[in-house]
Amino acid sequence: MSKATISNRVLPVFLIGGLTAGFFSIPVEAQDDSYDLYLESLKIADRHVQKQKSVSDRAGALSTSMLRSLYGKYYKIGETWKVAALRSDSTMARKVSDAEQLQPRADRVIILQYEVVDMKNGPNPRAVVEVTQLNEEGYPIVDASVEKIILTIDDQLAESTAKYIFKDTKKTASSLELFPIEVPTLATADQLTRTAAPDLPSALKGVASKHGYNPKLSQSSWFEEDDAFGRAVKILWQHGDPWPAYLKTSNGVSILLSK
Repeated sequence: MSKATISNRVLPVFLIGGLTAGFFSIPVEAQDDSYDLYLESLKIADRHVQKQKSVSDRAGALSTSMLRSLYGKYYKIGETWKVAALRSDSTMARKVSDAEQLQPRADRVIILQYEVVDMKNGPNPRAVVEVTQLNEEGYPIVDASVEKIILTIDDQLAESTAKYIFKDTKKTASSLELFPIEVPTLATADQLTRTAAPDLPSALKGVASKHGYNPKLSQSSWFEEDDAFGRAVKILWQHGDPWPAYLKTSNGVSILLSK
């Protein structure tokens, strides 16, 4: 009844294998042109793996919880918050041979509720967070076949996994996987100084205004990171909040509405 997505830590292994298989499937006459791109892709994946390994090696020596330093406390069972997530539609992932597939499409917004349902204590504490779709704010549920998503988040925000629970046992994938729902890896991110709040996509401005969305930069931390494919991830986390005020990935943007 469920499907577990690939965790952040194991993804690069599949990425490297996929890149290798993809390169050798290219016709011989085109391989020379693709070789530089292939090598650069491997370097990006390797850098991601090495950064993750560094965090894993240091995990036992870290005395301060990344989550606690941002939230100000540990999660407690029963805590809830709401997030608005926007899926940015990109033509890059579509079939270029189909002209209709290259036409712009409307961005999709979804309202999600997060609830802490379990805490796993020990040397590497983890929180289990249940995510459900809400039919609110004029935004309908995106995938009614998904009952919930179970996120498991470690205390250092170094690794997270997502497990999709389907109502239909025949389902194996969901369009929800294209939304920025999971917390990114912050343990390897660069913390930078930002002088202005990030601009919101127009599709999120209405719901943001309704909820008084206005994160304070002076009370926030700004992080930037590259994912396993070398794509930029940007995070604004206001101290005292349970979730990023702003999260931008290659899939879209999400904002914290209420806590």
